[in-house]
Amino acid sequence: MQRRQWIMSTAAAAVALFAGHSALAQGKFPERSITLVVPSAPGGTTDFTARLIAEPLSRALGQPVVVDNKPGASGNIGNQIVAKAKPDGYTLLLAYSGFQVGNPHLFKRTGWDPIKDFAPVSMLTRAPQVLATRANLPANNVRN
Repeated sequence: MQRRQWIMSTAAAAVALFAGHSALAQGKFPERSITLVVPSAPGGTTDFTARLIAEPLSRALGQPVVVDNKPGASGNIGNQIVAKAKPDGYTLLLAYSGFQVGNPHLFKRTGWDPIKDFAPVSMLTRAPQVLATRANLPANNVRN
């Protein structure tokens, strides 16, 4: 299976499982559009991933999946919106995991708690980080 197919199928399965769990208490799900909040600016890896899975999720669930970028405050704005949203499965968070790991230690008040306010559904991507420099600089490793 190609990576893109895996990402889409994993995301569809994760949302379907999540939706099924919330559907037990509320009846038919989904009955309206789903908002996928991205606490980052448009154009980055997280936004790209959200837009990549929105279409297959929409097809799988039979409802529109709207990507809603809420950047700012190192992800705290978007995380806060989802943390305070009604827990009905219609507002989901697609975020860089560093927000959940680092922000509670970097900010006195984030407005959300990564343990109490969120339930993980699925890891969608892995994004390696690289260190690069100009080609004509004699450094070719971190020690030099």
